[in-house]
Amino acid sequence: MGTRLYPPDHATALARALRVVEIVGARPESSNDEIVRQLVSEGVGAVDAELLVQLVPEALAWSVCRRLGATELLPYYSVSNARGKSVLFLLAEEHYFTAAVVWAEGVLNTPLEERPVSQAFIATVARSSINDAATRKMDQHGPDSLRGCVFATALGGVTAEQIRESRRDPNWRWWRFWK
Repeated sequence: MGTRLYPPDHATALARALRVVEIVGARPESSNDEIVRQLVSEGVGAVDAELLVQLVPEALAWSVCRRLGATELLPYYSVSNARGKSVLFLLAEEHYFTAAVVWAEGVLNTPLEERPVSQAFIATVARSSINDAATRKMDQHGPDSLRGCVFATALGGVTAEQIRESRRDPNWRWWRFWK
């Protein structure tokens, strides 16, 4: 069975990811809650908005950290369920994340003198927990200390049940398995 990207449309995923970068660039002091409200007011679902505001900075920061020697990002992210237990979701199925990584890689692979890295890109990376961990590691152990590092991502503000429910096909019926 192949990967089930969500959302399935790349153009939508990329446009929403870039919208997060644009909002952060315009108002870097905004809280995640303010950005979520902005996205929801623009028609993005509440769960998607929560994921966007957290996954896009992680994606951009991961792209930067790879260039600094980090070798692996665990292939999943963790959220809590309603009982407070950790539940894992595959990053490869999060099109917001994968679209943002591809975009960031394109930006970072552009020759330095032509690179369109903006304050918005930098401000978005700065919101990432990956960036925070990498910065602390380099501050304590030097600029080469990311070589061989492995990063993981945990998200708050949304539960596993909310993610599953937001992605449920309203036309799916359990009895279809028996046909």
